[in-house]
Amino acid sequence: MTTQTAKQFKIIIEKHPDGYIAYPLGLKGVVIGEGDTYEEALADVKSATAFHVETFGTGILEDDNTTLEAFVAEARVAICGTTLAAYNQLWLSLRLLFLLVKSPP
Repeated sequence: MTTQTAKQFKIIIEKHPDGYIAYPLGLKGVVIGEGDTYEEALADVKSATAFHVETFGTGILEDDNTTLEAFVAEARVAICGTTLAAYNQLWLSLRLLFLLVKSPP
């Protein structure tokens, strides 16, 4: 018999021209969900997060994840010695998201 427990995660959800992507804070590794809608991306990342923890164990949970809020910021960053094509591929836009998962856009 498997015991289920619940853990609260902060989820970043980004809106892009072709849909939404979402990823949790507080995990080691990469977990991404996607969907055509906010709700689909949220459901997908919740499923992916559960799978990630089931696969790799609770050791991938960051014990010291004390993120209270995340904010959106943009900054111009000088890139020396990099061609414009490489710069465009890197997509260097610094963004920290103020997280309000409970209120979709």
